[in-house]
Amino acid sequence: MYLLAALAVISGSPASACVACVFFGVVRGLAITVAGTARSAEGLRALVARIDSWARPSLLLAGAIEISVAAVAAWMLAGPAPAAVVTAALAAVVAAGTRRLSLAT
Repeated sequence: MYLLAALAVISGSPASACVACVFFGVVRGLAITVAGTARSAEGLRALVARIDSWARPSLLLAGAIEISVAAVAAWMLAGPAPAAVVTAALAAVVAAGTRRLSLAT
């Protein structure tokens, strides 16, 4: 949330800042609607199990997006060699995180 607020201030556009914050709030609020479908303790357990089953794929997707953004930023700021180093380092971090997640389950 703090990063979003900082990026909104840096953009210098009140309209884009408002849109970004509203979008963030809507996405965050949608999480509550998912839990609203559980009407019993067993339903809530089943919902949590379904959400937990997506832990590894969601971590991989988030990692891939972050690596892509970091690689493009590094390429634009410093060129292809630093971008390759950044990409390799972040890929190792994501791989370690997903390995740790698979060992924990």
